[in-house]
Amino acid sequence: MNDTVKKGIKRKTLLMLMALGVILPNIFALIAWYSLDSDPGAADKPLQSFLYIAVFNIAYAILGGTMAVLKTHNPLYKLTLAAEQLAEGNLNVACNYHGIEEIDRLVTAFENIRNSMSNSYGAIQEYIDELRGRVEELKLLTDIDAAILGGQKIDSIFNLITEGICKLVGADYCCIALLDGDKHIQIRSLHGFGPDESREFIRGIRGKTPSINICPSIASGQILLLGDLNDSNLSDDVRQMYARFNVKSMIAAPLSVDGEPIGSVVVWYKDRQEFSDMVVNRFLLFADQISVALKSARLVDGIRNLTIEVIRALAKAVDARDSYTANHSNRVSRFAVALAQGLGMNQKEVETIEYAGLLHDIGKIGIDERILNKPGALTEQEMELMKSHASMSADIVKPIEFLKGAVPIVKHHHEWFNGGGYPSGLAGDAIPYGARILAVADAIEAMTSSRPYREEMPLRQGAEQLKSGSGTQFDPEIVEVMLKVVERIELIESFDSENGSDDDKPQIGFEDAV
Repeated sequence: MNDTVKKGIKRKTLLMLMALGVILPNIFALIAWYSLDSDPGAADKPLQSFLYIAVFNIAYAILGGTMAVLKTHNPLYKLTLAAEQLAEGNLNVACNYHGIEEIDRLVTAFENIRNSMSNSYGAIQEYIDELRGRVEELKLLTDIDAAILGGQKIDSIFNLITEGICKLVGADYCCIALLDGDKHIQIRSLHGFGPDESREFIRGIRGKTPSINICPSIASGQILLLGDLNDSNLSDDVRQMYARFNVKSMIAAPLSVDGEPIGSVVVWYKDRQEFSDMVVNRFLLFADQISVALKSARLVDGIRNLTIEVIRALAKAVDARDSYTANHSNRVSRFAVALAQGLGMNQKEVETIEYAGLLHDIGKIGIDERILNKPGALTEQEMELMKSHASMSADIVKPIEFLKGAVPIVKHHHEWFNGGGYPSGLAGDAIPYGARILAVADAIEAMTSSRPYREEMPLRQGAEQLKSGSGTQFDPEIVEVMLKVVERIELIESFDSENGSDDDKPQIGFEDAV
């Protein structure tokens, strides 16, 4: 007997019981009236009997109606609540009532709607997740392109890529390794490792060749997918190292430039993986992007190095016009770099200071040599012309895009901390920080070099002279750092050009001083 037949029988039985509930009281009423006719003493009971029967019928009707309402109202109320939750996005809501056939049909329709919405929501959510991943891919690619075009250092670009790859493919660790001239692996970027872990990892592969399978894709030239490292053919030392980092699976892809293998990019997972096509494709996409970044970085570095050589040549050409200032710009640049490092400036800021030091006097190319080499005091007019070299230097540097940060440093390196300098009479913090550094570097180089009007000072004596100008001509903070640099330099060769070529002189820097 199927469910439909059972429900029909239940429904008919209920209707029969309700009919009996109405018929029986009326039968009792007829019997009561018959009794009145046969019993003369019961003449005073008709009204009472009638009232009993009426009350019984009313009570039965109320009870039956209430039961019928409850039998339909409760499930309808629950179904309404479930529908409201479904409308709010709760796809796990259930309505398990079964009873009256019409209510059952409503419940079945509700469940069908819920299941359809759940299936559709799952598909939509998958699409949204994929779309979100695509957006993240495009954002990272855009950031990488911007970093390359912006001339950022290649290691900074690598750090950006390793962090992005880990996020996009859900990896725990990422590494970019390149081959040096001896075909040894050099780690260029790590992500996901702590400081101690990074040092341990680098020590573990230092000087090793690709044959040890740290980056096995280098040798094979193909992508390597290892969903379970226990089932792989990795060498024992590599297994041991991976075990220390609790990695269970990995992906590795080769890096190449113009068909030449140059390294590998690797990601590791702490869990065993079954790599989807989406993960593999994303990984390969960014492996290709790393190769593009490397090629672009080589081109950018080549252009940058050529530009720097041109800058050095220009600086030497300017210095050569005055025999007493030969190599002055190069030495000022070295002092400025030492100060910038000592003040904790980042690499890009230090580079800007270095370029500014090389170019700070390039405007003297427009000053008459008779003024530059005049042994005596300059006239007021000659002094004003000499002072113009700072602004002229800035004007010459300004059109070069990647030297834009050096322009205010070059222009204001003759400002005084108390406002008594030139060309703008700036004071204190209004003077660009790099210009305050360059002012100290320029001064100590000038004091420790020979001039037509005096002999060169020993380096320590020049440092003491800086102290006398601290707070008036120079920023006191920068003077203090310069004193520390001087104190820690154990051996400084003479900066005079007579003591050898510039190539023979030591590179002065804060690290050397320490």
